[in-house]
Amino acid sequence: MTSGRARAPALPVVTRRTAERLRAAAATALLIGTPACAHYPVNRSLGYQGTPMTVQVEDVPAKGFHVDVSAKQGDVSGELLAVSPEQVYVLTARGMRAVPTAEVHDVSIRLYDSGWGWLAGWTALGTVSTASHGVFLVFSAPLWLVVGISATANASSRSSIPIRGPGLPGLWQFARFPAGLPEGWTDAPP
Repeated sequence: MTSGRARAPALPVVTRRTAERLRAAAATALLIGTPACAHYPVNRSLGYQGTPMTVQVEDVPAKGFHVDVSAKQGDVSGELLAVSPEQVYVLTARGMRAVPTAEVHDVSIRLYDSGWGWLAGWTALGTVSTASHGVFLVFSAPLWLVVGISATANASSRSSIPIRGPGLPGLWQFARFPAGLPEGWTDAPP
């Protein structure tokens, strides 16, 4: 049973004029977008405006992380320069020290200054300030101490990573020269 009315089409009818506009818009988008896909190789040996770069190893601004090496021959602290299967190279205030890897007990890497001293100071100051709370000091002082001490302990323990085990796995990635010491590297601090 059909009624005498014609049904509307399921999809809108596109007129010739609308189709031409859509084609023109698609062609314009294609012409504008195509150059964005072009890939030009980047030569990293050239500096700004194509001038060749020559930089001495000592002038590279990258530094290794500060480490504390605990070994049989004693503790060594300084910048981690490189790690090889035989040696751990640390730059101290007196120059470079090579510590045999077999004699290293553990290495503690300082990732960043966590500012735990500031947290401890604010905890002490906040606890002293509870004297102005009167009777409520009984509640607020322990709260300052619990929150402050836990935040300080958390901050101080999160800023370093201990590395132990045979071969000191993963230690190389924190060194100034992860691939090993460059040829001609002297033991004098740069």
